[in-house]
Amino acid sequence: MFTWSYLSDLRDYFEELAFLGEESRVRIQFPSPFLRHFPTPVEIQAMEDGAEYRKRVNVSYAEAFKEELLHFHECIQTGQEPLTNACEGKDDIAFLQKVVAAANPKGLGGEAAR
Repeated sequence: MFTWSYLSDLRDYFEELAFLGEESRVRIQFPSPFLRHFPTPVEIQAMEDGAEYRKRVNVSYAEAFKEELLHFHECIQTGQEPLTNACEGKDDIAFLQKVVAAANPKGLGGEAAR
């Protein structure tokens, strides 16, 4: 199941993936790429001897935009194909503009308003 909820009036962006099993759950939460040095936590939740437990591990403090720039630099230096090419990036931007336009926030301008 995939659910995307955009809460335009809530200023607490994050992306979360959850993997559910019969006896456990694993969640990974990606912070906003605009926030510097925020952790990317992985939480494991399960039962042990009749008691619920959780384990949380911060797997990364890497900044998303910096990681993208480093990857782009590596592609230029080595000729490697980017994980997301220019056409896919353009499609992603067009899709996100449609999402923002559907929310119709006050003062929306530019291409997203079209």
